[in-house]
Amino acid sequence: MKMNETFDQCILKERKACMAEERFSNILRFFCGTHPKCSTDLNWSLNEAKKHVEEEYLIVGLLEDYEATFRLMEILAPSLFKGIMTDYHAAERRKESERYRTNFKMPISAEVRAILRKKLDLTYQFYDFVKTKLELLKKKYDI
Repeated sequence: MKMNETFDQCILKERKACMAEERFSNILRFFCGTHPKCSTDLNWSLNEAKKHVEEEYLIVGLLEDYEATFRLMEILAPSLFKGIMTDYHAAERRKESERYRTNFKMPISAEVRAILRKKLDLTYQFYDFVKTKLELLKKKYDI
């Protein structure tokens, strides 16, 4: 991305900094693991990542749903996460997170949103899978 270039401009000009293929599959590779196919076959990687979430993770939370994620962590693993909600709500912690908020964030255009949606299709499928699992846990524990 060049100085003073918007994210939209970077995507539309197909700059490597914004459009490199590895940028679009990092989360799948993380949850997929170290098998060589995790880096070469994204459809296989998606299925393997889902399998790992099902079999190896107690909970996978979402940044946009911190509170529910933290509440579930307290319930499902209290020896590890007791008091996490108290810490999250602490005034100093709140100030710290505000410090990292993006100022003057420009919304992306519909055109760029469509490009990214297409490029990130498998990642969106994984996100939807994780979100559904989180919603089921929230319902189960009345959160």
